[in-house]
Amino acid sequence: MSLDPEEQPAAGASAAESPWGEGKVRPVQPEPRPPAVTRLGPWWLVALGVAGGIVWAATDHMLRATVTLGSACLLGAGLRLVLPARRAGGLITRSRPFDVLVLLILGAALLAAGFALDLRARV
Repeated sequence: MSLDPEEQPAAGASAAESPWGEGKVRPVQPEPRPPAVTRLGPWWLVALGVAGGIVWAATDHMLRATVTLGSACLLGAGLRLVLPARRAGGLITRSRPFDVLVLLILGAALLAAGFALDLRARV
């Protein structure tokens, strides 16, 4: 059974006949994207910090890499904490407390590892 986008299932159509389920109609227009999806916003600052940390790690500067990566996570946590949802952009993944907590834990773990471990290059 093929339905045109404009065609609705018959009133007596069973759920097996309607691909969208009983009483469901096919949406004509897709739902608009939320503002967080259309704009990444301050996410780019965190991404730049992560990219910098990867560059430091690639050049064998592990202490600088962990400090840069940890700082980028802490920056992301701070931005997610203070910015309203319409401005936080790509930093929004779950609820605000969850996002901030995960970024704080990750940033603190990276900084602790960077300062606690001997990460000097062995030549």
